[in-house]
Amino acid sequence: MLKRLMNKYEMPQFNISEIKGINIFVFGIGGGSDVVGAFGFASLLKKSNPNGTVNFGLCVSKKENYSGFKKINHSLFQRDDLIGSIKNSHTSLKLIQEMADFDGDLPNPFLISRLPKYDKVSSKYGLNDYYEILKSDFSIALNYINPDVIVAIDLGGDSLTCGIENENSFDRSGLRALKQVGKPFIYIVFGVGCDGESTVDMIENSLEKEYEAKSLLGEFDLKEVIRLTRKMSKTILENDRTPNIIADAISSYENSEDRLITIPRHRKPQIPLSWITKGVVFDGLKLSIE
Repeated sequence: MLKRLMNKYEMPQFNISEIKGINIFVFGIGGGSDVVGAFGFASLLKKSNPNGTVNFGLCVSKKENYSGFKKINHSLFQRDDLIGSIKNSHTSLKLIQEMADFDGDLPNPFLISRLPKYDKVSSKYGLNDYYEILKSDFSIALNYINPDVIVAIDLGGDSLTCGIENENSFDRSGLRALKQVGKPFIYIVFGVGCDGESTVDMIENSLEKEYEAKSLLGEFDLKEVIRLTRKMSKTILENDRTPNIIADAISSYENSEDRLITIPRHRKPQIPLSWITKGVVFDGLKLSIE
C-alpha cells in the first residue's frame, strides 16, 4: 500500500490483535458514516478482547433534537432502542438509529456532542475559546465512558490532510481537540482518499509529515472490517458513501491489478485502488497536529 511512501520508508504492517483493553471505545472522529467504520473495528476488537467491554460511537455537532437518544451529560448521548421507532431528522442520528438492525452484538452506540466547525461559530467564540470548549466536550464524554483504550476512526482522511476545508474544519478540529485532551489514543484512517477530499500529493505529504513526527505506526488490510459492515452499509447507505466505496474497492482489488480509480465525491480525485483497501494507524499523541 502507498507504494511511493513504502518504497521510501517501508511502511510496517500493524497487528490489530495487539490492541488490548478492558474498556475500549472506538468512535468516528468525523460525522456521518465514520460510525460504520467505528462499528466494524469495534466488532473486530471484541473478538480479540472477549472479556472486555467494547463500545463505539460518533462525534456530532450539537443538535436541537436528540430524539431516539438518552442524555447522559451535556456532551454525551446514547441510542435508546425503546424509542427507536421515532426516526431522528438529523442525518447522522438517523443513520445510527438505522444501524440498530445490524449492531446488536455491541452496546448501544454513543454520541459525543460537540461544537460544529469553527466557521459556523466564529462570530460567537474566539479560536482559543473554541478549542477550550471542544476539549471540555471530549473530556466530559470520555471521563464518563472511562476507556483504557481509545480509538478514533476517520474514513478517507480529511482529518489528516484537512481535505477540502481548513485547519478548523469539523474532522480536523476534533482530532486536534482529542490530542489536546492528553489521553493516549490510536488514530486510524480507513480507505485513504476514499472521501474524495484529498489528492494523492496531499495524502503523501501528510503521511511523510507523520513519519517525521514518529506517529505513523503502520497499515493493515480492511477486508475483515468490511466483512463485518458490508451488509449494513449496502442496506442503509448510498453507493457513494465511504463505507461502500471501500467495500467496492476491496471487491475490485481482489480481482484486478492496482490502478487509479476516480472517487465520485468532492474533488473527484484519482486514487490508487490499493490505498482504499487499507487502514493506516497512528499514535494520536505523536501526531504533528498542534
